[in-house]
Amino acid sequence: MGGGPDSGRISGTVSSKWAKGSGGPAGDECYNMVALAPSHHAGGGTRWAVRRLTPLECERLRGFPDGWTSVPYRSRNATPDGPRYRALGNGMAVNVMEWIGERIDNVRRELAERRT
Repeated sequence: MGGGPDSGRISGTVSSKWAKGSGGPAGDECYNMVALAPSHHAGGGTRWAVRRLTPLECERLRGFPDGWTSVPYRSRNATPDGPRYRALGNGMAVNVMEWIGERIDNVRRELAERRT
């Protein structure tokens, strides 16, 4: 983290909440991420409201194809949102894992070249 004026402060909108009775973070961080969306009200004009990201939006943020976590679940055709959020929160972003893999491969090649 940087040493700026906000260092050490974490936005409550993108941090994970604690699971009931677990004593620790829920592990479903994507479930707790929120977005700002315009909300029209009777008085006219637009107010901004906070809304939870959908499983589809979370899949896209993680780099997964649309519907990646929508699999048969407990004899149901459609997966409820809860298990989908949990799977996404426990997953890793595809592009980040690809970058890490490429870096590891580069180091492996460089070390192999040094041996020869």
